[in-house]
Amino acid sequence: ASLSETLCKMEKDGLISREKCENDRRNVLITLTEAGFEAFLNAIGAKNITITEVMSSQDTLVADQNGQFNDYIELYNSGETEVDLTGWRLSDDAAVPDKWVFPQTIIAPGQYLLLFCGSAPDFNLSADGETVLLSTFAGTSVDQVTFGKAELNRSFDHSGQLLTKPTPGYENTDAGYTAFCDGHVSAGPLAIWEVMTSNDKYLPQALGVCYDWVEIKNISDEAVDLGNYTLTDDPDSPLLFKLPAVTLQPGATHIIF
Repeated sequence: ASLSETLCKMEKDGLISREKCENDRRNVLITLTEAGFEAFLNAIGAKNITITEVMSSQDTLVADQNGQFNDYIELYNSGETEVDLTGWRLSDDAAVPDKWVFPQTIIAPGQYLLLFCGSAPDFNLSADGETVLLSTFAGTSVDQVTFGKAELNRSFDHSGQLLTKPTPGYENTDAGYTAFCDGHVSAGPLAIWEVMTSNDKYLPQALGVCYDWVEIKNISDEAVDLGNYTLTDDPDSPLLFKLPAVTLQPGATHIIF
């Protein structure tokens, strides 16, 4: 169809309005109607993209491709078709909505997309709180999340409320948290299963003294000699503490005080 026919159909469908330009009656001003604007957003999938989680302070939860524990912003496609985010914009400053522009990016239906700050996008979030804004390639606002002061390793949901359990890459539910944990279990035979960093009443030892602890679990199908492993709280000194020569059976745990 010709452009004229296409415009006539769009006008008939209530998607655009046309009127003569006041300064030059030979030209026509074409404006999207509210219905046309909605159709545009639906056509590019903007109605299906939501900011579902924001992390502004973490040091151990989930690392980026470089092993860094940076802030992250999570997007979700609730639609049934993929959405092309190429050219879309992300920012933490309403005055500069195109602070970061998406490179060629496709988000599949039902996909959670994690964007790690400092690289993509190339800005960091404030642990004191701010607003994250998402807009289309045309600059149309799609979604935003305003959050307050952060707590370490706790993220915010779409409403800006702190999540009890962060779920990067998954839905913000107990099931999502379980799936996240299952997907980040150590690939080796051992996993750090639990850590106590401030203890004054649990598992008292000699003379009733309560210590911090680290619980190690054998997640493999074979017995493991802990004496072949070390533990540390300093990445620069990986051999700081040699584990005792204890044989840990499959599924068993051992606590290091």
